[in-house]
Order: sequence, then C-alpha cells, then structure tokens
Amino acid sequence: MYMGHLAFALAAKRLRPELGLAVLAGAVALLDWVDALNGFLPSPLNQLAGQLIHTIPGALACAATVGLVTWVVGSTIDALVLGGLVLSHLATDWLTSDLDAWPRGPAIGLHLYQSRSLDFLLETTLLGIGWWLYRRSLPADARWRWPSWAMLVLLIAFQAVFDFATRVGA
Repeated sequence: MYMGHLAFALAAKRLRPELGLAVLAGAVALLDWVDALNGFLPSPLNQLAGQLIHTIPGALACAATVGLVTWVVGSTIDALVLGGLVLSHLATDWLTSDLDAWPRGPAIGLHLYQSRSLDFLLETTLLGIGWWLYRRSLPADARWRWPSWAMLVLLIAFQAVFDFATRVGA
C-alpha cells in the first residue's frame, strides 16, 4: 500500500483532532521508516530487522513500543490510536502485497499490486473515505476551502503516479 496508509491517519484525525496530522501519518508509516533506516544497521542486525519489521511479531512490537511511549508521555486513548495506526499499516499492506506472517513464515496477502487498476481503486477509495472523515475534524468554514480539496487531489495524483508511471513493466 502506498497512499492508502495515509487514509487511516486522516480518519484518525477525526477521532483525535488534538493529535497532529504529522504524528498520525508517522504512526501509519513507522514500519516503512524502520525498514528504510534498517539499511544503516550493521549487516547481521540489518538482516534480522529486515526479516522482522513487516511481520505480525514485528508490527506488534512496534505498535506496543509506540503505545507504551505514548501512554507514558500522553494518554491512554492516544496510545491506543497511535498503536492501532502502526498495526493498520500491516493490515493494509496485506491487501496490496504478500508478506511473511512471521520471519521465514508463510507469505500472506492479496497482492493487489499485480493489478494496477485494482490497487488504484482500493487506495483512492480509502483516501476518499479518510479525507472525508478528516474534513469533519476541520472547522465548518474550512471544510470547503481549496486546501482541503487540494490535499485529496494531490494524494490521488501521487497514487496515480505510483500505480501507472513508476511501475513500468510490473
């Protein structure tokens, strides 16, 4: 999943308007950030972390860590929301990818990346729902202003580039 992850951050803004959108987006993208930073680890740790992050135990560990840290410095509800957003990443990745359930375990997922059109339809539908919920967190007079609509258009455009322009031959 690419932009569809952000749909969950947008929807969560409706639940917890006091949390910044960047914090919510960071929670849904955490597993990918850890994967990206994994390349800077020494080789044995790199291999172990690479096999673990996008698995059920890895996602649970990341969600629990985020939840615990948030609970210590914030509130229980924020800890549950942010931990849940971390877990949503794995659930949505299973729609578009096929990932190991646990290190060296069976690969599970629908692998919708095989169909660019289905992936685009799923992710833009999620974006539309998340954006609609996000707009409800805005003051009434801001809901119909151009920045709200520009956000949706840009997110869908990024998804279109990912699905139709970057995966040539896929």
